[in-house]
Amino acid sequence: MESIQLSHGAGGEAMWELIKVLILPAFKLKRIEDGVGLEDLDDASTIPLGDLEVVISIDSHTVEPLFFPGGDIGRLAVAGSVNDVAVMGAKPLAMVDALVVEEGFPVKDLERIIDSMSRTAEEAGVALLGGDFKVMPRGKVDGVVVTTAAIGVAPRGRTLKDNRLQAGDVIIVSGPIGDHGIAIASVRGG
Repeated sequence: MESIQLSHGAGGEAMWELIKVLILPAFKLKRIEDGVGLEDLDDASTIPLGDLEVVISIDSHTVEPLFFPGGDIGRLAVAGSVNDVAVMGAKPLAMVDALVVEEGFPVKDLERIIDSMSRTAEEAGVALLGGDFKVMPRGKVDGVVVTTAAIGVAPRGRTLKDNRLQAGDVIIVSGPIGDHGIAIASVRGG
């Protein structure tokens, strides 16, 4: 691998290869006690604390266009991180965020994204505990990058882990599959 490509951030085989070759070997401490850690490559990680596990997930969100049928980058960011905690069997409680905005970005669009994040957090019953806000010079970031970290709790030893899925397990789908991808593709492709 000579240089980073778009495919390395797309969640597919190229990204997993980059993680296995570059990131995993770089860190010696990859978990706390019997919690879920980096090497598990799951949706979230856990910190065991007494009878509970604190479940944590973080994601950075970029999307083009920022606003699409059925949502926007704000809804996508909050829902994505909260979902990563929930699918591990935890009750989502709170989140933090970091917004990186391009100089010259319209305030009305930022207000729309923040309002969407607020409504989505309220729907999920999670509090925004804090965050960060940075501005990059014009042309150095494509509009907005939203990073969210969600935090929840689960009974210790009761989290659901991707690496423990087996044939015959039941997977619950709570909504339509593929709507987001189709919405983005329809706007991009006309």
